[in-house]
Amino acid sequence: MIGAGVAAVALIVVYLLAVWTVAGQLLENAALRGADQVRADERTQADEALGAITIWSLGIAAILVAAIALLRRRIDLAIAGVGVIVLGQVVTQSLKRFILPRPPLVEVVGDYAGNSFPSGHTTIAMTVLFALLIVVPYRWRGLAMFLVLSWAIGIGAYTVTAKWHRFSDTLGADAVALLCACLAT
Repeated sequence: MIGAGVAAVALIVVYLLAVWTVAGQLLENAALRGADQVRADERTQADEALGAITIWSLGIAAILVAAIALLRRRIDLAIAGVGVIVLGQVVTQSLKRFILPRPPLVEVVGDYAGNSFPSGHTTIAMTVLFALLIVVPYRWRGLAMFLVLSWAIGIGAYTVTAKWHRFSDTLGADAVALLCACLAT
């Protein structure tokens, strides 16, 4: 429960500092302008990686998480793993669509105006990582983390590279994923 509390506090602090302050919004907009310096092929790579995350790929990931747990004959882990993924999206979509607005504290135009807190794509990537770590046997966790962590972090970076989200959106998503994983464990 301590981990869940820390994740909740991190979510709130990131939101308040980055979204509800002029300095936070200016800093984040400057970071997004840095994404303008990315080569066209890197932007295309980011868009393609983010485009591969669909409701279908999310469903397949949840099925694989459940299958790993069920192969271990651990229905409790299947419920926990899939629960992390589902709860992560319920929380993230609720927060970004209904609960946590981004006030217009600084003038914003173009690609910068549509971003939302927290990032759904980053939440998906991080909850899949945490779900896998919950369901795989202990001796395989290092390998699972090695393989999936770089992808999950990459998705967060791609959301900024493609200007789909600000950096705080990815941090908020990481906090949501950690919160869900801590609650599940």
